Amino acid sequence: MYIEILGILFLFISIFVIRKIFTSKNIQENNDEIPFDESEEVTIEENISDDPIEKEQEKIYELQTHKVKYQIYDYSKNLTYEFRDLYVDIVLNNLWINEPFHSTFYKVLILFDKDELMIKDKNSKILTLNVRDQYSNNMIVSKSYQVFSSKRIVKMTLLKALNEIIKFKKDDAQNIILAICIITLQKSLHFANGKISNDSVDKLLTTNVKAIISMIKDKHNQLSFIEDSFLFAFLNTITEPYNDSEELSFIKIPTNLPKKILTQI
Repeated sequence: MYIEILGILFLFISIFVIRKIFTSKNIQENNDEIPFDESEEVTIEENISDDPIEKEQEKIYELQTHKVKYQIYDYSKNLTYEFRDLYVDIVLNNLWINEPFHSTFYKVLILFDKDELMIKDKNSKILTLNVRDQYSNNMIVSKSYQVFSSKRIVKMTLLKALNEIIKFKKDDAQNIILAICIITLQKSLHFANGKISNDSVDKLLTTNVKAIISMIKDKHNQLSFIEDSFLFAFLNTITEPYNDSEELSFIKIPTNLPKKILTQI
């Protein structure tokens, strides 16, 4: 019995050893059959580039600091220094170079800049003088009183009202500017004495400008600052003596304007 057990045990050990040897041999044979692809390894290495990856360049935008050129009038030649500033403040600073406003306003500036227009001071005392004419030896009755320079009145009124004017829409603001100029023109002695062509004035009076003038004269609340600006101008302008024996010259609103020039603003 003991011998049989030993025999069976030996048989199991033998089978285990033989199986172990057989398994090891098969693993070795399989490893020998699998080829090593050197070209594949080389390909992988070749595909790896040593060059650094280029990043997308960041876009850089240049700030436009140069001035733009516009067609404007050569105000430095056509206007005195007082009205040059007015042209800059109203036209250039607001870039109001659109037509017909630009040219119409420039005509008015040239007209006032001649400094021939004057407005009678309503509070001035009138002095009546009897003067003998040196040619006919006849007595001439003349009156003397104080007058305001229309040039100074219109400039001061516009500058005083400008901050309020630019709060309106562009077209309305420009029409208010022209309305102030025409009202000042209508206050002048030249206009009262028929020394300004009505046709010339009518060409300035568009429907919208007429409407604004009516609103100003009717003391419309929205435009009350204009009347205040006129009052400010009259209170802060020095009057000058005038004698009505001086014949007023006939004044025309300019029709032919100088050519515009391309200028940086």
